Amino acid sequence: MSFTLWIFSKFCFACAIGYLIFSFLSARWAAKRHDGSSLYLEFQPQRARGSTEVARARLLKKMRLCAAVALPIGIVSLVVSALLS
Repeated sequence: MSFTLWIFSKFCFACAIGYLIFSFLSARWAAKRHDGSSLYLEFQPQRARGSTEVARARLLKKMRLCAAVALPIGIVSLVVSALLS
């Protein structure tokens, strides 16, 4: 049981890290496409232009929600796995 919770916590943390990496890469891509100086576009998805950016903004919203839910669950499962072992 402890090992399963530990693996689950690692999966939750990987989900959050994946969101951060994809968000940074997407912001860099959007900044390069527009003016090349700012990475603020991903924090303001309503500013997305074009179908590709709108699709990325929607995906990032879903990933952000998943990461916001997975991170606390990962922390709790890590603590419980530590207490069980």
